[in-house]
Amino acid sequence: MELPHAFTELGLNRQATASQAKAAYRSLAMRWHPDLSSSPDAEIRMKTINVAYEAVSAHLTLREQAAAAAKPQPAASRPATGAATAKGASTGSGVSPGFSEFDWQAGFTAAAGAGGRYEKPVQHTVQVSLLEAAFGCVKCIRGSATDAWSLYVRIHAGTGDGVEVAPGDIRIYAAVHALPRAFKLSVQIDKHPLFQLDRERLSVSVPISIWRWVLGGEITVPTLDGTARVHLPPRAGAVLLKNEGWPQFKQAQHRGPLFVMPQRLAPDKLSEYDKRLLRALDAGVRLPEVAGWNQRVQAWMQSTAQGVAVA
Repeated sequence: MELPHAFTELGLNRQATASQAKAAYRSLAMRWHPDLSSSPDAEIRMKTINVAYEAVSAHLTLREQAAAAAKPQPAASRPATGAATAKGASTGSGVSPGFSEFDWQAGFTAAAGAGGRYEKPVQHTVQVSLLEAAFGCVKCIRGSATDAWSLYVRIHAGTGDGVEVAPGDIRIYAAVHALPRAFKLSVQIDKHPLFQLDRERLSVSVPISIWRWVLGGEITVPTLDGTARVHLPPRAGAVLLKNEGWPQFKQAQHRGPLFVMPQRLAPDKLSEYDKRLLRALDAGVRLPEVAGWNQRVQAWMQSTAQGVAVA
């Protein structure tokens, strides 16, 4: 289940805490648990609530871990990991035995700088979904078993494709002997089956028949939050839905417009009935452009015929 749907299922916003999520889950369970509810949909509803709560809980746990990691701690209070100290590494500087936390202001410890195996910055791509980039998330990236490092990366709401993650949004934990000298992370947003993102412009192409495009009318359009009913004016090139587009960076509540692009389609084959209807429609339509064109062609034919007769 996608995170926005999971939060919505529990009646929560994206800023909710773990305690609020637990309270919402208990309240919904009291209402929809099959042992307490007489509704025929209770069992299915409860399963959906369980899946949503599991997704939200996992997300909030990662978010809390990242927030705790970002909070400065006195050197003496850093928890020991139990891993063996790397040979030649000094533990007198307040670094926990075996593991060290990267400080983006001071850099890595001297032991890591001297003994680190990485000569060049380690480059990684943070793969996120469109919804994760739109509303924000925390991603965990782990190295191999021999590298023994892990990253917690905060992706802010409104992060664009290809954006480099700021150092302050990265927390790294690694064995001292495996500490790389630097990380460079860039965001890569997965392609979405419905939406197209071009920098900060979010659009959706809606296939409609050529006749609906001529007539206009109500159509259903997907949004990041669900769907919306949109009035399509006749022959519209695009329709803008305010506050339904891509969020401003770090401001999920401030969103730009969603560009709805009608994609006009005509059938490859027509039945005889359809052809008769279209011929009747074509014969009955009075278009000034067509009438003027026919008059000019008729005048041209007459002038050409006169010139041939004179010759």
